[in-house]
Amino acid sequence: MHRAILWSLAGSLWGHAGCTGSAILQEVPVISPPTTQGWTGTQGQTSSLTTDFKDLLTRLEASVHEDIASLIVVSWTQFSSAEVYVEYRFDEEDWEATPDEMRGKGDHEQLLLGIPYETDVTWRLSVDTGMGWEKGLEHTLRTGDLPEGLPSVEVLTSQPNLWEPSGRYLMTSVNEYEGGWTQGTYWKVIIDREGRVVWALA
Repeated sequence: MHRAILWSLAGSLWGHAGCTGSAILQEVPVISPPTTQGWTGTQGQTSSLTTDFKDLLTRLEASVHEDIASLIVVSWTQFSSAEVYVEYRFDEEDWEATPDEMRGKGDHEQLLLGIPYETDVTWRLSVDTGMGWEKGLEHTLRTGDLPEGLPSVEVLTSQPNLWEPSGRYLMTSVNEYEGGWTQGTYWKVIIDREGRVVWALA
């Protein structure tokens, strides 16, 4: 087993001040209560938009990235320009948020980063409707399995009170076999301060 001792890690994946494949797909409503204008989701459920949202966007979906199963792709179609961002959380931690951005008419996608593999993620879309920010309903999607052959991480010691506040992730590489520089597959990985793998590529 490969082991790593983690004290404080540097780097972050989002620079938000407040905070693209589809192997697994869910289609969801934006916010309740619903109107009569809806669609049938890919898993059989009926989804719909409210009066405030139905003239702005449709086809709100979330999926697990085909190549990197720790990434979630949120997609939607807008009928007009609006400022939008996506919030998400996991393991009862604080909400993260993608940078808010003005999006034009058409199809859009947003990657959710920094999420461990094999984790249930709660997410919601926030839209500036012109009368203020509206938060959508919360929805849950699970990230994919850890890649086969990826060495596991064991945290031997950790002192959260000494963590550097803005240092959240560590990018490194490791061989799938023990013994230092040897033959075998070398993995490029990003781990968080708890030793959870949030990105991996052989």
